[in-house]
Amino acid sequence: MNKLNSMVLMQTRGLSSRAAFQALGLPPDARDFGYVPAILQHLGLSAIRILGRNPEKRAAIEASGILVQDELPSFDEAPSIG
Repeated sequence: MNKLNSMVLMQTRGLSSRAAFQALGLPPDARDFGYVPAILQHLGLSAIRILGRNPEKRAAIEASGILVQDELPSFDEAPSIG
């Protein structure tokens, strides 16, 4: 339900997802990226490209020795086509 409420704020007020969560009194990002490096290593990956510009995600991945080659914009960061 929190995600739905944040999406309403994003659409009606033009807020970013981080700002919408904060407006609802929620942590801006409650995801845990600690398990990601283990999965990537299990898959034999040494370098990846990630979606979004989340410094916590990038730090967790790079701390494990996996190279983040590029950060691509996620859907809410992509320019509108119009």
